[in-house]
Amino acid sequence: MKKKLLLLIAAGLMGRMASVQAEDYTLTAAAWAYTGNAGRIAQDNISVTDNVITLSSVSGANNAALKFGSDNSYTFSHSATRLIIKGTNLSTEVSAHAIWWLNNGNNGSSQNPASATEADGVVTLTWNLAEFPYAMRQYTLGAWTLSYAGTSTIFGLTPAATGDVTITDIEWECVSSEYSYDAEDWAYTGDAKRISQDNISTSGNVITLSSV
Repeated sequence: MKKKLLLLIAAGLMGRMASVQAEDYTLTAAAWAYTGNAGRIAQDNISVTDNVITLSSVSGANNAALKFGSDNSYTFSHSATRLIIKGTNLSTEVSAHAIWWLNNGNNGSSQNPASATEADGVVTLTWNLAEFPYAMRQYTLGAWTLSYAGTSTIFGLTPAATGDVTITDIEWECVSSEYSYDAEDWAYTGDAKRISQDNISTSGNVITLSSV
């Protein structure tokens, strides 16, 4: 009887663990095919075919505005290092594109990509998340969940010319490696009552705590 009870408990725990296990992230275009700003693009102008998002008749700065809106969430076991978006008919000017909300984090401004390159008609936009202010990236540090909850993730892209924009990939790079010192990893307040986040900065690989 005791053996049977232990087996039942073990089976129950395994079932519970399986039920909370999150999916690994891969692009599901439909998860991103939600307007991030109705004043920039109507939901009717966003469609998905063969895992590609098409934004129809886009003109003007940042009007290819999308939001992660799926009720399927994805959990990462470590920090994301880069967000990469690929598509066609996109400007190659880095200042033409912006992320306003990053997994429900915002600092009252926006973040431009670190680079914008074109090859064979496909433009690759790369955001280096380490360059984001803490208020924007705080919900992508350590183990984190990409979710539609709250304001979610919202970005606005600019077409190279008025017309249709397609988004062919939205990818998070999450690099796991052996530990080596990186000041940026440690530049967070351990106790907000002792020092504010604004008083912690890095330069090179040195952390400065101001007015301590």
